[in-house]
Amino acid sequence: MTIEFCGRTPSSYSKEHVIYKITTYVFQHYLYFELLSEILLEFTTVERFDKEYIERFILSDYEEEFRNIGDVTEYMDLICELYNNNQDDFSDLRGNLLEFILLQLGPQKIKFVTKFSVLQECRIFENNKRIGEEEGHTDSNLDLVFYEKESLHSKKTVKAELIECKAKLDNYLFIREGKQPPIKRSHYDKLRYLNFLLEYFSDSKDFFILFATFQKNTSNSESNLKRLKFERLGIINGEHISGQIQLLQLNL
Repeated sequence: MTIEFCGRTPSSYSKEHVIYKITTYVFQHYLYFELLSEILLEFTTVERFDKEYIERFILSDYEEEFRNIGDVTEYMDLICELYNNNQDDFSDLRGNLLEFILLQLGPQKIKFVTKFSVLQECRIFENNKRIGEEEGHTDSNLDLVFYEKESLHSKKTVKAELIECKAKLDNYLFIREGKQPPIKRSHYDKLRYLNFLLEYFSDSKDFFILFATFQKNTSNSESNLKRLKFERLGIINGEHISGQIQLLQLNL
């Protein structure tokens, strides 16, 4: 039995790229992440973006704290740069930004003893067959995967943490009352596939699938996962990410 993780090497960005610049700020201080999250969740489209509103009603909440951190003007210019795109490009940048932040943070559930590998847009194969294909699961692309190569001898020994990044998870898991399936079909099919993977590797004590999101409060998403009977899927929320950034700062 041979299990194989196949995907692309993790994203890297030049120092001039907006994602690299924003992420650099984010890891300087957790408040940069919290400000970013609040703006991205409030203004989900480029059309709705309102810099004047942000300066009047959002930045004012951070004014005192940023006095001790540094000037926020350049950071706001970078956020404006994110929104200075068409909607499709903005959506891609927002998702890629969340993935890049999680990539820098590393695995959140597994404490790898040996060196771990990382892939994006990953698929999982066993004996050269994509796992889940025979069962009719078509969407097998996984945003971010941390795994231990030496553990791929069997389903029982696999050590892997799979992360799906959704900027606003509540939108992804939005339940449409009276509809079947109760959430968007493509989203439901993805959840079924993720749940299938959890069952497939259920003999492993170190196999986890998590959603990552900018949202601090994910109680509604947790409730919907439970209602849909996918409660084994975990969530890394914005509060957790912020806390991990704070821990990194303390260890510098």
